[in-house]
Amino acid sequence: MLERAKMLQAIAVGLCMVLGGAAGAQVHVVPGGAGDEDGSDWDNAFASLQDAVDAAADNGGEVWVAEGTYELSDPVSWPGGVEGYGGFEIGGDFDDRDPWANPSVLDGSDVGDAGDLSEHADGAVIFFGDEGSTGNRIDGFRIENADSNRGAVLVAAEDDVEDVEATVAQCHLVDNQSEMGAAITADSTSTLHVEDCIFEGNQADNLGGAILYRFETAGSITNSIFFNNTSGDDHGAGSAIFADVSGIPVEYSTFAGNVVDGDDGYVIRNAFEVSDSIIFGNDPNDVEEPDEITNSIHETDIDEDPLFMDADAGNFRLQPDSPAIGAADDDGNLGARDLPGTGDPIDAAPDPRVFVAPDDSTELGPVLVHEDFEEEASFQWYLNGEELEDETGDGMFIDDATEDHAGTYTVVVSHPDFEDPLAEFDIEVRVEEVQAPAAGLVGLAAAGGAIALAGLARMRRKRR
Repeated sequence: MLERAKMLQAIAVGLCMVLGGAAGAQVHVVPGGAGDEDGSDWDNAFASLQDAVDAAADNGGEVWVAEGTYELSDPVSWPGGVEGYGGFEIGGDFDDRDPWANPSVLDGSDVGDAGDLSEHADGAVIFFGDEGSTGNRIDGFRIENADSNRGAVLVAAEDDVEDVEATVAQCHLVDNQSEMGAAITADSTSTLHVEDCIFEGNQADNLGGAILYRFETAGSITNSIFFNNTSGDDHGAGSAIFADVSGIPVEYSTFAGNVVDGDDGYVIRNAFEVSDSIIFGNDPNDVEEPDEITNSIHETDIDEDPLFMDADAGNFRLQPDSPAIGAADDDGNLGARDLPGTGDPIDAAPDPRVFVAPDDSTELGPVLVHEDFEEEASFQWYLNGEELEDETGDGMFIDDATEDHAGTYTVVVSHPDFEDPLAEFDIEVRVEEVQAPAAGLVGLAAAGGAIALAGLARMRRKRR
């Protein structure tokens, strides 16, 4: 029974990775609207995000928002349980969505009073105000230029709305202003989860330059960048994040260039549990509870320069000798990952294991070097420690494989600006007949498992 359960799990994982995307009905939005404006498809898309989320609440669907700028005049009152996704090209599918390349911009420049919603939502772009609701999600939006009472995004509202849960993911919140929690405020007894976001240039007069967790709130922050946000110095401020509660986890995030506008304060105010992150170059760079920081670059923990390429320009890609490379608990890099302006010199590593049948051919690599380094990068390949004199490309081919081709191949990537290599990878090559997969259910399980493993496999980078 256990083996059968494992087999079925492999099938499920594999099929999920193949199918991907979103299920259920979609409600579409494009700038200016299209066709009948009923949201049924891209050719008949709504112009109004508010109309779209209301329709999605009625039919249980999702909201798909095409790239372009949406100039709002009122806060979008988000119905409970609705998921909204931006970053689509018009006509695109979920799997083609790219919020960073195809931004769906919600411009709050002209948003005014929230009317009957709540005075705390005045000026907000999004208001999650459906009391007791869960499953609220915005994913893939650029939210900018709001001048609000409490955040460009407000989750619940003091004295008005309680017990709201929301997730904000893959969003770029930039140049928003507020009395407090300029980008996002979680209020009352709400729960806010932040994933894969960039907070840039937001400014709070009071608490929480980017995010404010007020009162008895909860949540988490994962894989996000806080850059050039500003707060006042009241109650210790929190130029990036502020909480009235303790214990909110923050992991794999980068804090740089955040400023308290005043005499005193912190970049992180109150006892957030920070791990595998980088806190560097803020003014001040203090955190209120340094004992809650673990395995992170900060003067109270790992007291080293993370060696960003150009933090002033928002380029947080790591130089090859950065102490953050490979230092996280999962063997990845400290700080935010897989967001614009993050990473290290290598964009893609070669597969660590290669199987090739006798007399067949295969390619090792290529190693993809980031554009900041690729022009002067050089490569040298080795087999079992012996230099392969003519193999100096980003990849190499094995033709008519024999047992002599089996072994450990190593590629060393160098750059004239750095004494140490940019990277070094080992690839284990085996030359043997490949067994055909079993037919039927077992074959499908193996295929599903292989797809899942391919998606999860990572090459561990060796450092000299």
